[in-house]
Amino acid sequence: GGGSGPERRCLWTPPDDGFYFFATTGSAIDTVLAVYEGDCTTELACDDQASAGAERIVREAFANEPLMIVVDGNGAAGNFSLSIGAI
Repeated sequence: GGGSGPERRCLWTPPDDGFYFFATTGSAIDTVLAVYEGDCTTELACDDQASAGAERIVREAFANEPLMIVVDGNGAAGNFSLSIGAI
């Protein structure tokens, strides 16, 4: 994610083609949110512009093509929330 804090990675596979949101709304710490191709070689989107713990990415995804979701602590450690949903 690019921040200096610890990060968590989550491999997620969309069930269907469509647009999905990824959000850290409600997190207790400032976060950096990033979405990569499943092999983690190509960054598809990144958000570090919102207020603390409120990053959001909307992106098109395709069924059975895994994405790596990365939540970085952006200089802090603590609890975070990650939501993923279809739009």
